[in-house]
Amino acid sequence: MQVLDPARDRDGMTSERCWPGAATNRDAWILDAYAAADQDKSIKDRRYVVIHGSLMTREQIVRAKHLGVRVDAQNVFIWDKAAAVERNMGTALANRAVPSRWLVDTLGIEGTAAGTDNQVNILNPFVGLYIMVTRKDPTGKVYGADQALTREEALRLYTNAGPYYTFDERRKGAIEVGKLADMGVLSDDYLTVPESLSTSTPRACAIGCSTKPRSGSRRSRSCRRS
Repeated sequence: MQVLDPARDRDGMTSERCWPGAATNRDAWILDAYAAADQDKSIKDRRYVVIHGSLMTREQIVRAKHLGVRVDAQNVFIWDKAAAVERNMGTALANRAVPSRWLVDTLGIEGTAAGTDNQVNILNPFVGLYIMVTRKDPTGKVYGADQALTREEALRLYTNAGPYYTFDERRKGAIEVGKLADMGVLSDDYLTVPESLSTSTPRACAIGCSTKPRSGSRRSRSCRRS
């Protein structure tokens, strides 16, 4: 097991650790290491992270909260891997793969986030949003319906939540006065489009206060902070 020395981590930086091996045991080892580091010097508010916490138990998530540790889980994991988990490790584990509801209810939006782990998983965020809301794989099979999120919760995990990893929540992650005007214009109304929201596409986007033209377009203009 890697020994953690919180005194060596710079203040204001997220410390991320990842271990190989069986997922559930690995997450337990990580939390044990963080707990040991916390005994030496408090790690609360330092935003240590359990990366790839896709198969964490409810008890482990509660323990992470008590330690002040964030949990990063790739929701799109379910798209093409839940069936393999079911075949090789059982239905119960497949149904709690990426326990989004437990993560949000226990850690809050600021304590977790959505991502893809591309190139291991699909990069398309609309597929990730679809999975978080429906818990369906490409065949339409539902895994862990009790772990589904609302559309707003899923969207917040892709927008508001991420900046907490890098202590940037006051700078980006939401359309608010004083923050970077990072935004997208979609082909559909995300909150009302039918369940097949995974087919939505971006029509335009603004990143870091500058408009990024679509492929083939020569137009570009400055984007003012909201």
